[in-house]
Amino acid sequence: MCYINGDFLLKIDDSYLYFFFNFPLNNIIFIYGKSGCGKTTFLNCFCKIISVNYSNISIFKNNCLYNDVFFLKDYKTSLVFQSSYFFPNMSIIENIKYSD
Repeated sequence: MCYINGDFLLKIDDSYLYFFFNFPLNNIIFIYGKSGCGKTTFLNCFCKIISVNYSNISIFKNNCLYNDVFFLKDYKTSLVFQSSYFFPNMSIIENIKYSD
C-alpha cells in the first residue's frame, strides 16, 4: 500500500498557513470544508501551482520511503469545485470521475 505524508508552510502577506497531511494513495481522497478554509490553497501547494516557503513530502510504497515528488506523476489529482459547479444529474463519484 502507498501512503503520502508531508507538510507545507506558506506565507501570505503577514500571515502563515501550515498544512499537514497523511493519506493513502490507492483511494479517492476527498478534501472538504467550509468556503475559505484553504482547500484550494492546499491543492495548489500540493500540485506545485504556487510556491511555498517550506515543504516536505514523503511517499511510502511497500514499506520503502521515496522523497521524490516526481513519483506523484503516476497519480492523478483533480479539483471539483463546490456544489454550484456540480452536475445535478450526476452522483458525487460521477462528478469527480467526469474530469478523467
